[in-house]
Amino acid sequence: MYKYLIYFFTLFFFIGFLIIFCNSIIAFEGNKVFYFLFSVIVLSTLIFSFRQNSFFFEKYILAYLFLGFWLKFSLYLAFFQNSIFGGAENFEFTEKNLNHLMITSSIPFLSISTASFLSNQIPFFKNYIYNKKITDTYNKKRLTVIILFFFIVVFIGLTNYQLGIYQKGLRSSYDLSFLISGAYKWFLLMGSGIIITIIIKLELDSKKKIGSMIYFLMLFESFFLNISLLSRAMIFNLSSIFFGIHVGFLKCKKYIYLNKSSFFITIIISLLLFLLSNILVNDLRQQKYFTKKFILKKYLEDVCLENEKLYTSKVQCMSTNKNLIEKKNEQMSFLNNKDKNINQSFKLKLKKIAQLIYIRFVGIESVMAVQAYGYNNDLNFGNLKEAFNEKIDYSDFNHYYKKYVLAFWENGNQKFDLDKESLQPLQYTIHLPGIVAFLLYPGSLPFLFGSMLFLSILFILLEKFVLFSSGNNLILASFISHLIAYRLAHFGYVPSQSYLFFGSLIFSICTIFIIFKFYK
Repeated sequence: MYKYLIYFFTLFFFIGFLIIFCNSIIAFEGNKVFYFLFSVIVLSTLIFSFRQNSFFFEKYILAYLFLGFWLKFSLYLAFFQNSIFGGAENFEFTEKNLNHLMITSSIPFLSISTASFLSNQIPFFKNYIYNKKITDTYNKKRLTVIILFFFIVVFIGLTNYQLGIYQKGLRSSYDLSFLISGAYKWFLLMGSGIIITIIIKLELDSKKKIGSMIYFLMLFESFFLNISLLSRAMIFNLSSIFFGIHVGFLKCKKYIYLNKSSFFITIIISLLLFLLSNILVNDLRQQKYFTKKFILKKYLEDVCLENEKLYTSKVQCMSTNKNLIEKKNEQMSFLNNKDKNINQSFKLKLKKIAQLIYIRFVGIESVMAVQAYGYNNDLNFGNLKEAFNEKIDYSDFNHYYKKYVLAFWENGNQKFDLDKESLQPLQYTIHLPGIVAFLLYPGSLPFLFGSMLFLSILFILLEKFVLFSSGNNLILASFISHLIAYRLAHFGYVPSQSYLFFGSLIFSICTIFIIFKFYK
């Protein structure tokens, strides 16, 4: 049954890929050979990433590039040409530019697969550190460890939500010490996930299986902390843990037992919790992020979205239903900052989630924006240096958006003030280029290939070191590689401060190495 479900999802992916491809290549206005080759390269590298001796990092970064490049662009061509994704408005859809876009977009896929192949030839970290003492200690203190972790999650989650120490898109209203705010950020972004993956591995080492209590702990930690973070990305880190368990079972099936029914039931529950968390977080964000004026405007847009078949255009819908704003304004209470979110139908909320999935993934639109900037400006290494000089500034848009998107707009410098009128005082918005567009700032395709090659080899070696340091903990390696891939896919905001994220990650890995190496 387990094997057939995997076959089913694989078949479903290929059929979906083919349907989207056939619709997209017809609509592609460049030389169709370029789009065909781009699609072949993307599909080939994805298949190559699932060979026996592949790496987690390779799979995750290719998956995010697939979503942000091929899928996003192909869905646009096939189904969404009436609503261009943000950042690509300046791109000129000529045959020459589209052909160049396909070449540029193919390069990161080729460089990552090349890096994976070369990394297999590097003989570092082939053995692993095993420490039976840690497993024995865990067995003696198992219930204490689980209960303690549960209460830490509850404490961090509740205090973070109430105090707003670290939440997506919001500045903290408290001036806490670096140690306290840093500890919260570490635990919320990576620490809790690292701990849960170690607990799962210790369960497998001692009991040879994963019990229902551990599954509950894993789901609770992910759901509860993502609500606290106001994050809609619950499923991503959780999926990396599920995938690590799956790979661990395939590689160690002689030594561990995986209850496939419990495993799939847990995955289904996680998907339901993901949908629920998105609905809850969307409601919470609307209350915490936006002003009354903006919420009323969004309400009217939602009415148009829900009844889009009744109107020839969004403009006509907005004009026809203007009286709804006044009526809804009378119904809403905004006293004492206890704003009540406008009720939306469950169907509309699911529709908005689907719309979010289409626009959510960063990728090809940023490359299009950078290439469009190059029409009238020089793309050189000075652009890269300028990006690294960016500082956090809540009084203006971030560097990428100002330079590569707003530069083409008349009165673009006034847009921030207009947007700010819709936002609560502590809310801020950033626009991300992603690692591919960021490395394209110099305008050099060889530099893009070489940089992606170097970074991929570096992070694959780090993945090997994680396995070496943790007693071959495939679940931990999967989780950490996903953290890195997710970070790279959303790279580009104040890049000079990336040392905080990667420094914290390396510190965590080195701490695991020291414990496994020297705890006796």
